[in-house]
Amino acid sequence: MKLFRTILFASLSAILPSMGAVIHVDFGRTENTTTGNYNNVGGSGGSYGSSNADSGISLIDEDGNTTGITLTLTDAGTWANSGADYSGAYPTALVGVESTALADGMNLASPTLTPTVTLSGLDSGFTYELIFYTARGNNGETVTYTVSDANGDTVTSISSVLNNSTEAPSVSGLTPDTNGEISFTTQASNRGGINYLQIVTTPVPEPSSIALLGLSAAGLLRRRRA
Repeated sequence: MKLFRTILFASLSAILPSMGAVIHVDFGRTENTTTGNYNNVGGSGGSYGSSNADSGISLIDEDGNTTGITLTLTDAGTWANSGADYSGAYPTALVGVESTALADGMNLASPTLTPTVTLSGLDSGFTYELIFYTARGNNGETVTYTVSDANGDTVTSISSVLNNSTEAPSVSGLTPDTNGEISFTTQASNRGGINYLQIVTTPVPEPSSIALLGLSAAGLLRRRRA
C-alpha cells in the first residue's frame, strides 16, 4: 500500500500543472505601504488622478516569486488621507492579510469617477479569482466592481463602505481574454473605492493530462491486484 501511494503521488506530480498562487495588492497612500511580499499601488495622501501604476507594475506572489502579471491603473481617484482610515475588525475572508493593506485606499467622491485596473500577461492555462475590499472610518456608501474577462462582465459590490467589517466580495472562474487580460472598474455612490485586492490563480488541467492520470491510476491498481 505504501509503495502504491508513493508511485501514485509521483504520477500526480508529473501530470498536474504547476500550483496556483496568491497575490496581495495594497491600494493606498504611499505614506502607508505594506512591507514584505505585497504589491503597493498608490500616490501621496490627498493627491488625485495618478499613481505608481499608471504605466504598469509587475506583480509578485505572496512567496515573493515573479508572476509575469502586470497591473495598470488608469484614471485613479484620490488617495485618502489618514482621517478616513478604518481600523476596526475585518472580514473573516481576509484573515492573515496585513492591516496596513486594508486600512486605507483609493477614494471616489463621485459616481462619475470610474478608475480601471487592468491585469495583463495572464495565462490561459489558469483561472483567476479576484477578492475585493474597501472601508472607510468616517463615511462611505456603496461601491460596485464590474469585472471583464473572456466571458463578458460580472458585477459585484460592497453595500456599505463605512466601517466595513464583513464584506469582501469575490468573482471566481475568470478567464483571460484574447489579449491575456482581465480588467475591472470601480464606482462609488458616495465615497469609497478600493483598499485591497487579492488575486488567486488556479491551474486548469488539460483533458489529456486528466486522461493520462486516469490511465496511470488504473495501471497501478491492476499491478497491485496482480
